[in-house]
Amino acid sequence: MTMNFSKHTSVIFVLVLSMLTPMAANIFSEKFITYIPSLVAATFLILASNKKTKLNIIFIVVLLTVFGYALFQLISGRGIGSGGILLIYFLVLFFTTHLKKSSASQIMGIMFLINIVFVVTLYLELLIVLTGQQDVLINLFNSDVVTKYKWYNHADFIKYLGFSNISGLNSIFLGSQSASMLAVLSTIYFLLENKFNKRYKLFVVALILIPFTSTMTANIVFTLLLLLLIYYFSNNFLYRRRYIVTIILIFTLTFFSQSMFDLIVYKLGSAENIAIYMKAFINPIAGFLDLNLNDTIFGTGIHVKDSYGNDFGFLELLKQAGIFLIARSLFIIVYIVSKVRFFTKKRCSFLEYDLWRNIALINALFLLGWLLSLVHYTMAVEPGVREIFAFNIAVCLVSIKRMRVIRFEEMPLQVK
Repeated sequence: MTMNFSKHTSVIFVLVLSMLTPMAANIFSEKFITYIPSLVAATFLILASNKKTKLNIIFIVVLLTVFGYALFQLISGRGIGSGGILLIYFLVLFFTTHLKKSSASQIMGIMFLINIVFVVTLYLELLIVLTGQQDVLINLFNSDVVTKYKWYNHADFIKYLGFSNISGLNSIFLGSQSASMLAVLSTIYFLLENKFNKRYKLFVVALILIPFTSTMTANIVFTLLLLLLIYYFSNNFLYRRRYIVTIILIFTLTFFSQSMFDLIVYKLGSAENIAIYMKAFINPIAGFLDLNLNDTIFGTGIHVKDSYGNDFGFLELLKQAGIFLIARSLFIIVYIVSKVRFFTKKRCSFLEYDLWRNIALINALFLLGWLLSLVHYTMAVEPGVREIFAFNIAVCLVSIKRMRVIRFEEMPLQVK
């Protein structure tokens, strides 16, 4: 029991540390700080390992393959193309081994803590911005060594309210679109968590943040995640009301289609902006198609031509890491999400199964949200966010295993 609690605490410690890392690395202008959560996780992993520690054979094969790939990139002189992706694989191992004996309520507690931190820190930053003190943040987090506080992020809604000489929120992860993604995902979390804890006020509080942090990428992600909840993931209240929601959507799109389009992809309202985005996304595609076969498969490593640009986050990772690593990573994510859907469709008489099903659903949506965000920038694999991303993957894996065990326990009871 003590060891289980220790492992549970170590997970919280690594997650909290990862949320502080981007700001700390910026203040001290030291990139090494961004690796501290992974080093701490490795230390916990070593201390907790013993002869009884067992890993799934598939897990071992995946990790060995990824290690072999990284070794090949180093030996071939490419260098590590996307250390963020490789660290996610390791962090999934850490979180999985440390959460596999945790209860559903313990994991829900961690999820609640994460999202409360997201919401509270966004409101604190918003307060600083609205009171005219944003320059303090810009001057404090201005390192050129790591990601800095962006002074050029747009803040269309805030300016619409009459505020001027401000830029958009950056969040604790200091990203160009991290604030908007945190607002969207926290809203999704509190929307689904209400099934058990009835925290409707927190859902409203998170929802209010969306217009204040809005970006086109996050708007698209939010729309897609809601559509998945309505039409793909069963056993949630939106899915059960999908016929009514469909009628409402058809009615809304019939009368307000242009307004809905302008609300979601508002930055495509002018020919100038369309041209900018076309250039930002087409040039990287052309650059990728110019790569030789070896670089296409195994990536260019650290030798990425600057002319390609990096607005198209997913393609930037594809250039750096190659089809080999990206394709297998996508396959794993698709497999996990499909398994979550399979188990969320199943009914079981145990309340614990229902808890795990909701945990799996929330984390699968977070996982998909971070993945979809790669269409613009590479935030999902950058310091701070990559630890959260890995946690979401690990919780999905743990939830799938626990739901499978509960179903096997229920079958003998049904036979009797």
